[in-house]
Amino acid sequence: MCEHLALQTLAGAGIAASVSRISIGAGRVFLEVERFDRSPIGPANPQGLGRIGMVSLLVYDAEYVGAMDNWAATANRMAERALLRPQDARTLRLLEAFGMLIANTDRHYGNISLLLQDDNWALAPAYDMLPMLYAPVGGELVPRNFAERPPQPTAATLPEWGEAQALAIRFWHAAAGDLRVSGAFRAIAAHNARSLASPRI
Repeated sequence: MCEHLALQTLAGAGIAASVSRISIGAGRVFLEVERFDRSPIGPANPQGLGRIGMVSLLVYDAEYVGAMDNWAATANRMAERALLRPQDARTLRLLEAFGMLIANTDRHYGNISLLLQDDNWALAPAYDMLPMLYAPVGGELVPRNFAERPPQPTAATLPEWGEAQALAIRFWHAAAGDLRVSGAFRAIAAHNARSLASPRI
């Protein structure tokens, strides 16, 4: 549910994000995410089966930069070398900040991809964006207190931090108000929203 809500939050702000749907049945919850590396169905392509060239940021960085630490710093390095369009670099910095602020601890370089567009590489829609801090460990739920030590901006994320914070608060409010989310996690989400909205010295 949280992945679905995070992607909807980004898309609602005009940020390219994968299209997802939730299906609930037989006591289970299913997340369906549309592929973005396929050609759309249309008159010239009635079956929509054509593949679009795609590489992960892991592969792209390894080939052209070779300095993997975080998405925002990589965005800046690639923009400086004209390996990433300025708008894509900005979006990647925003995704790093948003991920930090929604407790996404799984921001590895396989969770960002680039698509081939007119012989150039462009940032693919966001995917795998969710609060992984709360993922079960060994099948058990481990108590986490994200609000106790909220993330702080880095030099690379500072320009986009305010926008990312507003989006993160919107996400936590969405999770807190969605009845498909468990009551216990809705309480956590509401607490996190209040924490991010509170001014800090």
